[in-house]
Amino acid sequence: MVLFALVAKAFAGDISVIEAHARASLTPNASSGAVYVTLKNTGPVADTLTGVQTAAADVAMLHESKDVDGVMQMRHLDSLDLEAGETLDPKSTGLHIMLMGLKAPLKAGETLTLQLQFANSGLLTLDVPIVSKLAN
Repeated sequence: MVLFALVAKAFAGDISVIEAHARASLTPNASSGAVYVTLKNTGPVADTLTGVQTAAADVAMLHESKDVDGVMQMRHLDSLDLEAGETLDPKSTGLHIMLMGLKAPLKAGETLTLQLQFANSGLLTLDVPIVSKLAN
């Protein structure tokens, strides 16, 4: 088994993406995908992620997965608060970006451009590596 440990870093104001990756599509006609980002607010005040977009899909939405009484549930989030000094990672929070209506399958070894809009820090644009296998 091949594992990839790719890092995509980007900054806007006091917000940084310290890791990001997307999972490669399992089939050539996949219509959805997921992007996982670790966000850090290095500033002295809170900020809010207010929007996500990419040209790779018709819609990009922030989602949260949670175990509720032994059943995994996913819900859409309109925004995400990031407190001063806080780091949010997908492994501990269940946060991810759902891509719906993919324009093409996500292929391992390629990248997709993602834009994150923050209330205070503005627009953060990054190229997200697409990986086939993920390290735990």
